[in-house]
Amino acid sequence: MTTPSTVRQGAGGAGERPPVPLTKLVHLMAEYEKLGVHRQTFLPAAMSDDTFVRACGLIAGGLAIVAGICATASWWTGTIVFAVLALIPLVAAWLRGSLTGAVRTARMDVFDHGLTVYRSGQEITAFRWDSAEVRQSVIPSQGSAAEYSMTLDGPDGSHESFDERQFDCAHEWGPVIQSAVTATQLPRTVAAIDAGQSVPFGEIAVDLAELTFAGTSYPWEQVHTIDAQGGLIRFKSGARWVTLPPIESIPNFYIFNEVAERLRMAAAAELAERNAVRPEIADPPADPAPAAADSPASGEDESPGEELPEERARSRKADTAGVETR
Repeated sequence: MTTPSTVRQGAGGAGERPPVPLTKLVHLMAEYEKLGVHRQTFLPAAMSDDTFVRACGLIAGGLAIVAGICATASWWTGTIVFAVLALIPLVAAWLRGSLTGAVRTARMDVFDHGLTVYRSGQEITAFRWDSAEVRQSVIPSQGSAAEYSMTLDGPDGSHESFDERQFDCAHEWGPVIQSAVTATQLPRTVAAIDAGQSVPFGEIAVDLAELTFAGTSYPWEQVHTIDAQGGLIRFKSGARWVTLPPIESIPNFYIFNEVAERLRMAAAAELAERNAVRPEIADPPADPAPAAADSPASGEDESPGEELPEERARSRKADTAGVETR
């Protein structure tokens, strides 16, 4: 849902009223979308936090120092050359600031049931945790620094993309968004799968029996490992690795990963249980002569507590069939 960033109303022909404050508009949008209580506001990240800008500053500073040394040594040609070279990264940093200038007046507000995003000159966009699709470019591996670059899509066509260079405190809003969407939508996804439905995640679909991708179905018993590193995800089926679409193209990746792991582990546990309880049919006696000698005479009744070998085999086969059809 979007709304204009400012509202002007007539005042009985006496002119126009001042624009409605942005904060009030944000809260009006949140009230309309029933986003609940306001929790936190995230403002644009400082330019000094931009890695590219910092690198340009360091390069320009180094070249300026060299130009100063050349001037001290009265090497004026070198002074001019290095001074001009020092201007290049400064210009690059200025261009970077110009391209992201509109973001300087942006804000992101987090509520109990969703968030709003505003950029200068644009409309306020609202997303609810129970309906938003979140795509994250990179999933940090354990022990590595997290990078947050996200895209949010709403059911009404709302769309926003932002990263840690645009909004400050990405280590806070990144986990908040992913955790809130996952916690809100995961129970509904699990219920749909338990009901026998197939749930799509972009080009991938999962159900109780299998994972489907690119027209091929992989039973969960054959999915041994799911590996997500950086922006790539793959799983091992048998002796080969199957590469799935990039993580940034999988909506709500954390929900997909959670349900896939649950289904994979449940299938592995069921397969192991079947293998553990499946009895082996006993081999026949190697020397039947002693068994014939020890058997009761013809015409005598068998002991009521004993089973013949054929009866034991039939009984174990029935038990195995019962396990396999469970």
